[in-house]
Amino acid sequence: MSEKSMKTYLTIAQVAEVTQTSTTTVRRWIAQGELRAYRFGAQYSDRSCRPRQDAQAGQPRWE
Repeated sequence: MSEKSMKTYLTIAQVAEVTQTSTTTVRRWIAQGELRAYRFGAQYSDRSCRPRQDAQAGQPRWE
């Protein structure tokens, strides 16, 4: 797999920092379906959110 085709994901804390919100807000977006999240591994702390480019663009929603 080429580097270009690999997606970069952010943690909940990183999304909160980029969007200047709290982790509680990011978790609420996930629960409400405003933000798609993926869990890598079995631990909740490994939950990662949308690609970095979307987060930096300030788009809380993505398809």
